[in-house]
Amino acid sequence: MPDANPIDPPGPFVFFLATSENLGLSTTLRNVADILAEANRSVLLVDGRSGADGASAPPRPEPGQVRTAAAPDAQALAALAADPVAAAYDHVLIEAPVPDGPETAEQVSAAAYADALVISFAMTAWSIDGAAALAEDMTLSRAGRPVRLLTLGLKSDIGVHDRLRQARERVRRKFAPLAQALGGSDIPLLEIPYNPMYQDSRSLAVEAEDAGTVTGLRPYYERLADWLRTRRTARLTDVTVVHSMRHAPWAAWLRDRLAAKGVRTELRRADMYAGERPGRGAALLFLSPDDADDTLLTQIGALSHTDVRIVLVDEPFPHTEAAHHERIDLRGTTEDEALRLLYTGLGLGAVEPGDAGAGARFPRLPETTNVASRNSDFIDRDALLATLDEQLLAAGRDGACLVLHGPSGWGKSEAAHELCHRYGAGYDVVWWVRAWERERVERGLTRLAGRLGIPEERLGTPDDDGLSRLLTRLSRRDDDMGSWLIVYDGVPDPAELRGLLPVPHEHGHVLITSRVPPREETSAGSSGDPGARPPQLTPLAIPPMTPEEARALLDEWAPEITEPQAGQIGNVVDFVPHALHIAAHCLAERTAVHRRDDHLNPDAALRAAVGDLLAEYRGGKTELLRHTEAVSPVAVMVQVARRVVQATPGAAAWRAESPEHDALGWLLGAASLLTGRGMGLELLRSRRILSELARDDDAADQPPADAQRQPDDVQLPDEHMVSVALWALARVGLLDVDFDRKEQPLAQHHGLRDLIRAGLEPDERRHIESVLRGILAEYAPQEHQDLPADWAREVYSLRLWQDTRPRVRRSLLRHLNALSQRAEAADLDRLLDIAGRAEQEWRADGDEQSPEYLRLLNLTARAHRLRGDYDRSRRLAQDALRGHRRLLGITHPRTLLSADSYAATLRTLGRFEDALLELRPALEQLTLLLGWKHPATIQVEHNLALTEALTGRVGGALTRLQERFRYRQAVGGADDAVAWNAADLLAYLYRSAGRDGEARDLLRQRLRRYGETWDVARLKTEVGLAVSERRLADGFPAVKDPRYGYELAHERDRRALKLYVSRFGPDRFDTLRCQFSYAADLHALGKADEAEQQARQCGDTLARRLGAGHPYTGLCQVRHGVYLRATGEVRLAEEVGRSAANLLTHKLGHAHPWVAAAENSLAVTVAAAGRTDEAADLAHTALTRLRDLGVGHRPDGRRVGAHHERLTGTDTSRPTPPSGYDIDLELPEL
Repeated sequence: MPDANPIDPPGPFVFFLATSENLGLSTTLRNVADILAEANRSVLLVDGRSGADGASAPPRPEPGQVRTAAAPDAQALAALAADPVAAAYDHVLIEAPVPDGPETAEQVSAAAYADALVISFAMTAWSIDGAAALAEDMTLSRAGRPVRLLTLGLKSDIGVHDRLRQARERVRRKFAPLAQALGGSDIPLLEIPYNPMYQDSRSLAVEAEDAGTVTGLRPYYERLADWLRTRRTARLTDVTVVHSMRHAPWAAWLRDRLAAKGVRTELRRADMYAGERPGRGAALLFLSPDDADDTLLTQIGALSHTDVRIVLVDEPFPHTEAAHHERIDLRGTTEDEALRLLYTGLGLGAVEPGDAGAGARFPRLPETTNVASRNSDFIDRDALLATLDEQLLAAGRDGACLVLHGPSGWGKSEAAHELCHRYGAGYDVVWWVRAWERERVERGLTRLAGRLGIPEERLGTPDDDGLSRLLTRLSRRDDDMGSWLIVYDGVPDPAELRGLLPVPHEHGHVLITSRVPPREETSAGSSGDPGARPPQLTPLAIPPMTPEEARALLDEWAPEITEPQAGQIGNVVDFVPHALHIAAHCLAERTAVHRRDDHLNPDAALRAAVGDLLAEYRGGKTELLRHTEAVSPVAVMVQVARRVVQATPGAAAWRAESPEHDALGWLLGAASLLTGRGMGLELLRSRRILSELARDDDAADQPPADAQRQPDDVQLPDEHMVSVALWALARVGLLDVDFDRKEQPLAQHHGLRDLIRAGLEPDERRHIESVLRGILAEYAPQEHQDLPADWAREVYSLRLWQDTRPRVRRSLLRHLNALSQRAEAADLDRLLDIAGRAEQEWRADGDEQSPEYLRLLNLTARAHRLRGDYDRSRRLAQDALRGHRRLLGITHPRTLLSADSYAATLRTLGRFEDALLELRPALEQLTLLLGWKHPATIQVEHNLALTEALTGRVGGALTRLQERFRYRQAVGGADDAVAWNAADLLAYLYRSAGRDGEARDLLRQRLRRYGETWDVARLKTEVGLAVSERRLADGFPAVKDPRYGYELAHERDRRALKLYVSRFGPDRFDTLRCQFSYAADLHALGKADEAEQQARQCGDTLARRLGAGHPYTGLCQVRHGVYLRATGEVRLAEEVGRSAANLLTHKLGHAHPWVAAAENSLAVTVAAAGRTDEAADLAHTALTRLRDLGVGHRPDGRRVGAHHERLTGTDTSRPTPPSGYDIDLELPEL
């Protein structure tokens, strides 16, 4: 990357500055010194830390040797600059003290004579910010004297995934102003990764690892040694771009644009990359590797290098293993924007005139296009696409249209679509015409005429004269319109396009996809005036997939599949792409069944699944051949998929819901009769369809077969069950379901749709069509909306709860749910009043209640929980869960959501482990039934992460929520609502993991998205941000005056508490959370009496509302004891603190960080009472507990460790943290 240091001073003096201790800087210097000495250079290592034992003069330099000296004060460091012996060394590497006090700051000021500065830091937000401020101070204090500058991240860890990427981005952002001041575009960044192998080892990496190795730590030390040797970081001169064939045009564009900056570029296919790291002055770019195989993804994830970039050009890249690499996101950009982002991401400076000049065209579809976005699931068919492009060009030269023909399901449309994206940048117009009806062709061409600005066609009315003018203009070689490509997709018979085709030429091409080849009389024509004859039609038969392509497709769904197994399946289905697509889904589903039900290992499960699939295929083909002479592989695979789907969890759930009906078959038929390109769920979830799928409890009362059911005549299934059925059909390849596509999550291949339609009995088809038409005639999309405000007022006047019709009851439930979401006091009062009246009307005699009644119980339980009546909430939630299990079974989605509701009540009662037992199987079953993208699954996953954190399992909870947050932002953008709904919990998990800076940054972004809104969600964010700011200000070790951070947190909490009390009352749990944080603010500001008063009030209310034995009551007692100690009430503080520690240990067990925090605070109190030995024992127990939990290295663990060292006299040199050794606790949400 370019160096921001334009000078090239020859001096040997290099100051290494760090923002904190224990970063491994001394070890780094020793390793680098040995590498420099291997090149026969003389190296002097100077210990400039204040703890060194007196100053020592440097010995005479010797080539190939490393010598040491000490300069423990500012005077000794200044003398070193004038020492001729030191100046004779090739390298003088000085480890400066951490600037955490006046004395060390004076020593650091001696760096003014350094020839180079290396600013070292941990890859955390606060450390990077401190390093940037330190670097700015050091360069400004030099009074204009030039200096080389390097940033060095220590103990970087790819295991923290996107946290490392964000840290790298933060380094570049924070040091950018300094780079500009130095006259460059970038300050070089190097890293030394964390390697646990050397954690307690006495040997150095350079001793244990041979020269030339590409693994371990030595390569990273060698990069640092190179920078020291050459006196200058090499400019970026070489780039390697690793890409798939589908991104070859992008790779060519990158090569030509980098050449404009004098950078040599090697283009390397993904299958030729072997894990190499970038060398000196080089960078490695991975081009949109979302379609990469597992081998390449593993290689990318294993790399840890500051000169590696992921360049995104189409699909997102949400892979966790590679989340640590920095991104250059070129998606949706113009060429100028893409150039700016590329050059900025590589540190190449600004875009200059001419940078976007000659060479490969920008590989984006032209402005005049209507082609849909790229299909990220397309399996590369490189030979087919190359042939298609070659034949298309040849046909254009001959004035012919190319007809790509073949049976349905062979991938014609997908290949044409990929062709547009891969080669579309070479055209000025790329237009897609849906051509299965002549009227559609005319509409598509008319829209093209409007886009091209032909005045006669702008009205959009397809008339013969208008289309003729368009086709004539396209057919002229000398027209100024430029080059064009038109795709006529899905033509029933190419001969039917007569009069609708332009004549192709060198700059204009026509591609037609059709199931039939062109007739012989249209495949040739005579030369002459293009306007007087139709264009020729040149046929090109689409081939089946190659064995390699078939295996790549199957590997997407069954990664363990072997080449022989893939060959078996490919041969059976004749390598037909769509048949292979369905086979891959069925194979994955059968493999999952064998692993889940038969407990087979992955290889054995796959072998069994392959056998199942082949047997089912043979059986299905034999059955179909009894009724017809020939059958296509796709038709056979549809039969196989219909059988396989019956073994899915979704099918089992429907058999329990409505055993008399084939709900999956009915919905599959309905989906096939709708538009396959994209469907919403509202229509299929309508009451009319639910009534068709309803249970038949009394066969004697059934209506005639030809009569349509009315929604009010039957008990409707839960609307989630439609999603269950659709997801089951998607698991076997009969539908495409993606709940991330909010508006149109459903799609279906047109060939598959035709097959399913053809398989419907005439009466069955007429019935389904009649139902769908009726729905469309009366449909109003209000399934998930509250009643309008003026309607809601009529709930009482009309006594809506007295209506027995299920649809009316569900409407009332939606209204109650909206009230519970707003959750203000008046809303909850209204909810409970209406629910009480409805409960009396809806309750049935006996044990079996209606689904609407059970949902009413859940909503009522939530309202009581929010109001603080936790025991009543538990009883209602438990009744609802038991009723759902009795009525719907234990795996029904509504039962699982009821378990989630019950778990919420258990959390409020402090029964965290019990809540965990409810949530884990609920999440597992919902993932099977609805997939991991469904909103219900996301909701339960969120609550499971919270519950895991409350039981002390922060690591797993953080990983779970981080991956969801990262994925949602990758597919939904930076402002994705689903991602930001989890921000408050994610910030709490960050704080629990000691990552307060990341929590603060996340919540600041969250706060900006609220604007001027001050609702309950905004208040939660304000409180979380106050906790983050206070904890950062109270950082250990302290790096600056904490008072500003304390005051900021205090003002934020004070304002939020006032709003909480006024809108929700003083006893609301959210109010108490804010009051708990506010007490901590007061204590930090030295207002101990006020803090004690707030904590006492909070504790009394918690004991009254949650119970004296609740863990949250114990947490409040811990902090109350801290504040009592601060007021001088040491005896009472010890009594309260000991009681709190015993309570938390009893409720949570010994393996919980809150127990360690309570013991540590009790140790501080006991020490204040003069019993140091007892306090040391308590602190040791707390520290051991944190280490056993694997969090001893985090800030809270280091604070307890420093406390223990002070109590035992091991180390008394460190300053006491600003607010003492107590751990800052908070009340998490419930």
